[in-house]
Amino acid sequence: WLPLLLADDLSKSLPVTPGTMAGTAIETAAYLMLFILPGCLYFAFSKKKAPSAEPIRVSPVMPRYFPLLILCGMAVIIVAANVNSFFIDLIAFDWIYDAFPAPIRYTNGDAVAEMIITALAPAFAEEFMFRGVCYGNMRRYGRPFALTASAVLFALMHQNPAQTFYTFCAGLVMGLCYELSGSIWCGVFLHMFNNLFAVFSDVLYDRLGDNYGAIMTLVDAAIILLGLGSALWLYVILRRQRETDEKPTGGGLFGNVPASLPPETAERPDTLSAVRAFFAPGMIVFTV
Repeated sequence: WLPLLLADDLSKSLPVTPGTMAGTAIETAAYLMLFILPGCLYFAFSKKKAPSAEPIRVSPVMPRYFPLLILCGMAVIIVAANVNSFFIDLIAFDWIYDAFPAPIRYTNGDAVAEMIITALAPAFAEEFMFRGVCYGNMRRYGRPFALTASAVLFALMHQNPAQTFYTFCAGLVMGLCYELSGSIWCGVFLHMFNNLFAVFSDVLYDRLGDNYGAIMTLVDAAIILLGLGSALWLYVILRRQRETDEKPTGGGLFGNVPASLPPETAERPDTLSAVRAFFAPGMIVFTV
């Protein structure tokens, strides 16, 4: 993809002006703060209340199978994106795109800036908030509820009705990555690769025109096949863990596979309490 990305300008340096660099830096910093600052405030205020806030798991040590989680995640997200696109076309919901600007003509500098703003910054900031803060602190209500609720919030945050199914599925997958790897970095890598894939798709569409569709179909198919193979391999690994572990934890959605994150609290609030939390003032402000 790199030669395709730079095909029209291989002999020249990246045309990144000081203004582009400054704008990219400012937008990236602002985006990071919009997610990190509320998360930090949550932890600060939670110290005064019980139960205490669940810390974000940021250990760089992850299970050896975490690349399989990323490949599986990419495959599921691509399938979800195609299903989302099919239903949007089916109900002729393309009016939503009338409010969007015309397709961008990407210079090489624009492409690099877009990678930073769309892929690198959101990968960390959004995982910090929606998996580290939201999912991690809703696990006390049960993992299925935490997965669903954090994925709903993640989908709402994107503010695009046409992408709701796709972003909801992506939120579920990234929550599973956090749960099974025990570290936020697995979801960060998956999030980054997924967003980079979207940026590359836009750039290739800009550069290749009519040839774009056939190439992206092959790329999607290759990732889905790799994801299927990874899923089978991952199933064997997790089943072996389940059979050899003397004290399996977890249950329900996760079978008897030992959870990489700490077990849920023994005495968790009932579901009604969890649902009521969605009508707290902070949640109403978030939704609006």
